[in-house]
Amino acid sequence: MAKREEQGARVKSRRVAIDEAAVKSFFAHRHEKKLPYRLNYTNYQDAHPELALARDAAEKENILPLLALRPGMRVLDIGCGVGRWSRTVLAAGADYVGADYTQSFLDLAAEAQPAGPHCAWVCADFRQIGSALQSAGIPTRFDRIFVNGVFVYLNDDDLPACLSQVDQLLAPGGMLYLKESVARTTRLTLDGIYSEELASDYSAIYRSIGEYAACWKAHLPAFRTLYEGEPWQDLAIREETTAYAWILQKDGGHGCGI
Repeated sequence: MAKREEQGARVKSRRVAIDEAAVKSFFAHRHEKKLPYRLNYTNYQDAHPELALARDAAEKENILPLLALRPGMRVLDIGCGVGRWSRTVLAAGADYVGADYTQSFLDLAAEAQPAGPHCAWVCADFRQIGSALQSAGIPTRFDRIFVNGVFVYLNDDDLPACLSQVDQLLAPGGMLYLKESVARTTRLTLDGIYSEELASDYSAIYRSIGEYAACWKAHLPAFRTLYEGEPWQDLAIREETTAYAWILQKDGGHGCGI
């Protein structure tokens, strides 16, 4: 297990662990801040709130056609936050299940898109997502799984268990859509750094694109890469970090391809 640094550390290259309890506390209290748009609670940009909306629109314009959603499909959104993908998935005729460990985010999501025959919200930790779905009476086989902005808040030791859950839940031929905040060059870890913009201590691990590629190869050997790239190239504003996306397809089944 990677060693934790003193609180307030900003670490480059070296592998260090962040405080899981502090991360959960950040999210648990995030809803207390008054923000102009629901999306800002999970996509941030508190100082430039409209940027979160522009990024969301650009991402969906670029990524949605590649996901080949069809009526009757089942989509699981792990780390769904305020449910920004829910209406898009439902509009395509697919069933949507949003899962997150922050209940206040799920409450915001359900206000915008109430649960119903084709939409469900589940409070669950990524590492136990399968058992949480079973406890909620939700079938545990999906055609598409989304994991957006989740691994950046998980320590290295947690990644294998999370990816194992994905492998178990995704149907053969299904697609996994991953989007993460990544380091442009070498890994950067923020451990309890105070953010003026967020008005809170903030922790995250920005891994390199190469680190993630190696992780997918090691823990998702039955998957092949259909797409990778920046989902909103013209809207990136950070010097050290950016967003990066992958669409992986699981072997077997008929698949859709892109």
